[in-house]
Amino acid sequence: MRKSILLTGLAVIFGLCAMQEARPENALPPEALQQQIAGQMERARVPGLAIASIENGRVAWQAAFGERAPGKALNTDTVFNAASLTKPVFAVTALHLVDEGEMTLDQSLGDLWVDPDLADDPRHEQLTPRILLSHQSGLPNWRGNRQLQFMFPPGTRHEYSGEGFEYLRRAIERSTEASISALTAEYVFEPASMTRTTMGWTDTIGDNVARGYNEAGEPIDTSLDERRPNAAAHLMTTVGDYASFLAWVAEGAELSQELVEEMQSPQALHDDPAEHFGLGWKLIPLGNSQALMHDGREPGVRTLAIVHPETGEGLVILTSSSNGELVYRPLIKAALDNGERIVQSMDRLVWRYLEHLPPQALEPMSRGISRSPSFLSKLLHAVDTALVQQSGLSASDKAVASRAVDPYVFAVLEGKMEIEQVERLVERLLVVDGEVKRLVTGFDSDAAEAWLNALQDI
Repeated sequence: MRKSILLTGLAVIFGLCAMQEARPENALPPEALQQQIAGQMERARVPGLAIASIENGRVAWQAAFGERAPGKALNTDTVFNAASLTKPVFAVTALHLVDEGEMTLDQSLGDLWVDPDLADDPRHEQLTPRILLSHQSGLPNWRGNRQLQFMFPPGTRHEYSGEGFEYLRRAIERSTEASISALTAEYVFEPASMTRTTMGWTDTIGDNVARGYNEAGEPIDTSLDERRPNAAAHLMTTVGDYASFLAWVAEGAELSQELVEEMQSPQALHDDPAEHFGLGWKLIPLGNSQALMHDGREPGVRTLAIVHPETGEGLVILTSSSNGELVYRPLIKAALDNGERIVQSMDRLVWRYLEHLPPQALEPMSRGISRSPSFLSKLLHAVDTALVQQSGLSASDKAVASRAVDPYVFAVLEGKMEIEQVERLVERLLVVDGEVKRLVTGFDSDAAEAWLNALQDI
């Protein structure tokens, strides 16, 4: 399947040497950052966390904190369920197959494989690797026990879809006659020196595994040993392995320059997209360049990966908690030179997504957000960046408003707020327009001041 066995062998040998040299086993984050991590974990009720930094395209340090299971310490060799951090790994694998001519980005997958549920729907012919890897397939995130159906014509909008990645996996496995486990091992795990990473659970993982915890900090059963290889989820990895992957991606992941540029470029086939996706990654605009980002969320799992190929800077955070997202923002800002710009760009992307939601979806979503500290945090920071900081408030009041977000969120987490009070705050973002409610388009000084007062009412 490789172009040249000899060249491949040399690339793997030298690639492994470079990555091993670049992954210092004993290098730790600065002491002040270690203290901040421990404090953030305690505040957010996150029992276990592993973190690694990439600098200049190399793994700079890695560290682990807390427990992998009750009474058992977590370390940098602890294996995590990376959840949707699987998707970038699969995407890079698929791009290598494109590089080798196994398929093209824009070919119809209809001649490789067709899901039986879609056989009578001619729109399946529109499914291409490009559309599937950029979440424009029109397929749901997961079908569950239902028949797979299109929610909208492929290419007409973005909608996050694990089914789309699984569709491409099945087509690739039929075309190559190789399993996704074998393909990812050949095209990603070996050249990126990911020595403790597998697609799905294997008995070789052992018992050094991070178990999941719920929002209250209680252990839950996540049935890790039942996870099978999947293109969208179930990657089992360590913080060092995934950091090596990010460092490898920062250097181009041994892809052709054309495909590196495709991976890092917006792929929308429609006007005014609600989200910015490359191939396998969400894109974070940073001036004239893009950072690549992905996160993962399952019960008892929250994971995050960011890499900025232009600077070679990156960060991976693996947590064994449903509250893990609550530590992302402060750690991004503390660990990355570009951290403040990155979180503000992420805020603007959240607000942009909300702006594109149909009116009928806003009210149900606002109620759901009010009940989730993690989603509430994303929303309130997005409002601060997109509305409050653009309002006519004084600079000092804007600073106060920014600082008020986290205390409000943690008051909700700790049960100090009535849900009705939180709902009233979120409802300030909706305005009546005839028979529907729409998202506000901005805050004047009075609205921003009222928002600030509501945030401080805890």
